[in-house]
Amino acid sequence: IDSCNEVNKYTNEKTCVNECPSSKNYKIAKNDEIFCSLTCDDTDYKYVNIENGNNICVKSCKSIGKVLYNGNCLDKCPSNKNIEINKNNEIECSSQCDGNKYLLIQGNSNQCVDDCTSYDAFLYEGKCVFECPSGKYLYENKDTNTKQCVDNCRLYNLFANDNKCVTDCSTYNKFTFEGSCLTDCPSGLYLYEDISSSKKQCIDDCR
Repeated sequence: IDSCNEVNKYTNEKTCVNECPSSKNYKIAKNDEIFCSLTCDDTDYKYVNIENGNNICVKSCKSIGKVLYNGNCLDKCPSNKNIEINKNNEIECSSQCDGNKYLLIQGNSNQCVDDCTSYDAFLYEGKCVFECPSGKYLYENKDTNTKQCVDNCRLYNLFANDNKCVTDCSTYNKFTFEGSCLTDCPSGLYLYEDISSSKKQCIDDCR
């Protein structure tokens, strides 16, 4: 036959085989054929398929949907290099973003981007985030159409509702207490509802 690829076999020294021998267990794709080889070419990247143990040599990790790290194609970046950077037409693993780019964590993917707002995220400590960390509150400035994490909503004449600053607690079926939106009073206080105004507040003595 003209090519072992016609019968879904690997090419080993002009012979079509079901599997490459252990001495030549690197597979190189050339001219629509997959050849058994001792090692990858200097310009190739190696990908080890964990499922079947095959060593595959490719010209581009991106072409097989993998990321590049230390000359190898991986399914995902290692934990210490878990930022994906588009570089030289490859998706490379890195520990930090280059230049004036910001780290965007989205799902299981970490990547470097030019602008957080393009992803409906906002900048916090050099990273693009979708929500503020514990102890911080998301403040949306309607005038400048920007978002930021703040320590205290009361500085902006707003109330803290979960981890966001809001204008009115009643919108969330909650009442205001010391600058926060609550559904129940803190321990040691009692909930008092004024029947005439339907307003709720926390008091320390029902008498």
